[in-house]
Amino acid sequence: MSQPIAEFSGLAPEAIRRDVLSHYRPAILRGLVADWPAVRHARESTAAIASYLAGLDSGRDVDAVLTPPQANGRIFYNADLSGFNFLRNRLPLTQVIEQALRYGAFESAPAVAVRSSLIDECLPVFAAAKAQSLRAFLAKRLQR
Repeated sequence: MSQPIAEFSGLAPEAIRRDVLSHYRPAILRGLVADWPAVRHARESTAAIASYLAGLDSGRDVDAVLTPPQANGRIFYNADLSGFNFLRNRLPLTQVIEQALRYGAFESAPAVAVRSSLIDECLPVFAAAKAQSLRAFLAKRLQR
């Protein structure tokens, strides 16, 4: 029988250590990364987060998929099981972002997704900043 995942918000470092980390269970820490630039941009607008991520794009190709509107975002087989219901392409993340923004204006839009791409490869500056931020949080705030 599954249990709901515990949610926490605004916890001080000592409370995170005591109430979350010591239990070794999944937890949702609301607001933990609210100060990250990506979060601020995403809260501003879709265009702002898209522009922010595009500015960090390394230009390396990622696996992108496009499903027709009638698939409702479900990546699966086609109707007669002879292939898939999506198109696969390799292109830079910025181009995938541009597609998503363009299709966002459609009443019935295709779904666009990036599959299994390593953040270190397609957004290396983003990955390094996030890793540094988390390391700093853990080192400074969760020391015993």
